[in-house]
Amino acid sequence: MMKLTIFGSSGRTGIHLAEQALAAGHDVVAFVRNPAKLDLRHERLQIVQGELTDAVAVEDAVRDADAVLATLAPNLAGWSKDMPVAAGTRNIVAAMPHDKPGSGRVTVRTATGSGDRVRWRISRADLAGFMLAQADDLRYARQEVRVSN
Repeated sequence: MMKLTIFGSSGRTGIHLAEQALAAGHDVVAFVRNPAKLDLRHERLQIVQGELTDAVAVEDAVRDADAVLATLAPNLAGWSKDMPVAAGTRNIVAAMPHDKPGSGRVTVRTATGSGDRVRWRISRADLAGFMLAQADDLRYARQEVRVSN
């Protein structure tokens, strides 16, 4: 049995990852912005509310983890040009323990949205701007992982 920390546990991919980890007998720390969006309860599940930009909260979440998994995607609602996924990935990589054998590794799964789940009208120009910004954000997030080796 392993202790896993999963960032993005309330998202479309993260929820399945958390469910599979719990079904396999692992302890899971689910790091989420909004715990109400995580409709999962289990005796081996610990839900931690926090922001990826909070380096201390990220560090606390990965403490004693055997593995860290991140399923991150930019948010279309209130999207930011500040590259939140890249900044969050940087904090996750920096928080990884480097003193345990086999530690210091993180698996990151990023995805881009197409706006198909938007429930309000958005102009094509705004959607194009968002998609370009999120592509940059995800590219820089992958770069954070690459340069951490």
